Amino acid sequence: MPSGEVRTSALVSSLLQSQKNIFIPKITGTESADMVMPQLHSEDELNSMKHSKWGIPEFSIEDLSTRKDGLDEMADVVIAPGVSFTIKGDRLGHGKGYYDCFLAKLLQRRYDADLPPPFIVGLAFDEQIFEDVPKTEHDVTLNAVACPSELYMTNKN
Repeated sequence: MPSGEVRTSALVSSLLQSQKNIFIPKITGTESADMVMPQLHSEDELNSMKHSKWGIPEFSIEDLSTRKDGLDEMADVVIAPGVSFTIKGDRLGHGKGYYDCFLAKLLQRRYDADLPPPFIVGLAFDEQIFEDVPKTEHDVTLNAVACPSELYMTNKN
């Protein structure tokens, strides 16, 4: 995002080359539940996408019906963006709750399927790490926060 979040293009490229399943966010409405994670198949596909108002490449609504979704596929790892983080794994997002809602649904689906929770990591610049960030009962704690200078592993199981 233009707000200065860590760029993930090199990571996405590497994961695609390793033939990992990649799912990217698509906001479909204004409610916190209105985010899906359609599967990305190639860098060419990513490079041909239009960008959202936040500058994020995303699928069109029409593309969604032909894609597997990260929620249905019960993704194993989620990279959660944020404005700021703590070394304890707290994350302050942009205030709409899209990721927290998605993560809550994913955690429940994996629990219902008797699978372990997904590994959730925040990517941050060192300047985005704070002692505390505002937190509510709906906020999901991360397993790790990765910065250029440090990898903070949390006590979350």
